[in-house]
Amino acid sequence: MKDKINVFGSHLKSLFVSDITDKKAYIWVTLQFLLQVELGILMIDGQDYEVFVWIRDNVAEKYDRAILDPWKATAFTAITQKHVYTRIHEFAKPSDDEAYEFLSDNCTDTAFLRENGISIVYTGDECNNPNLVKVREGVYLFEE
Repeated sequence: MKDKINVFGSHLKSLFVSDITDKKAYIWVTLQFLLQVELGILMIDGQDYEVFVWIRDNVAEKYDRAILDPWKATAFTAITQKHVYTRIHEFAKPSDDEAYEFLSDNCTDTAFLRENGISIVYTGDECNNPNLVKVREGVYLFEE
């Protein structure tokens, strides 16, 4: 377990620069991770982490708002520095249910994306929407 924490912490540390916002994000994500390890639950796994880093390094700034599992969205924001449609803090909100519904319906609601300014979709399932371009497994960009 200690090895997992050390590896995760090293990867996180390499993500952030000296900006105070980045330091706060690093501290917050590290504390969340340690708490989740202690409780035996994880917000994201190694695959999510790798994809989030890839998004940060490869997805243009114009794609700045994502929809994904709200449980993973806080880590997504901390790692990618991109906005999210919704995220779970302490308890679920109606917007979290909307996100789950959108994703479970294979991302077909183009109007939902447009109305909410969403340009990135991250999902473990396939998206069946001609306006979404698959750029990596589970990562889609909204193109009109």
